[in-house]
Amino acid sequence: MQKPILERYEDAHAAFMRGDIENQSDEQLLIHLSGLANQNNINTGTQHRDVIRGLTVNNILLKRHLDRLQGHITALNGQNSRTQRFVIALTIASLLGSGVQVWYAYRADTKVEQEGTKVSSPAVAPPKPALATEGIASSAALQAPLKSNVRPRNHGN
Repeated sequence: MQKPILERYEDAHAAFMRGDIENQSDEQLLIHLSGLANQNNINTGTQHRDVIRGLTVNNILLKRHLDRLQGHITALNGQNSRTQRFVIALTIASLLGSGVQVWYAYRADTKVEQEGTKVSSPAVAPPKPALATEGIASSAALQAPLKSNVRPRNHGN
């Protein structure tokens, strides 16, 4: 059961008077803030004090929240830094691998060019395929020119 508003207000006043408001838990600070905000204070001489105390409690809560966020941000930055270093290492490894591939390709091309210029014997033409008519190729009938009985036309006369 929640305390009545007046008791919450008196607890907040006592915490400020003792000077241990910053040592209170977040839950207790929210209770103090509720007591300060809901107290029906008709005394104009102390209203400003309650407003300032409410702002002070809000500032303490905000500072604690920002400190927790900063801790979380710091942890995330550490994780991001590790990930970034890993990605950079992978990029460098990829570039080195590509460089090695280019070097081996260049070396292979150079080796092929050197082997092509070192050939000392002339290239030998491959043998011609055997013809199906090779047996009769030596006959005079195949080697003689064909004679025609057709006379060339004389276009001038």
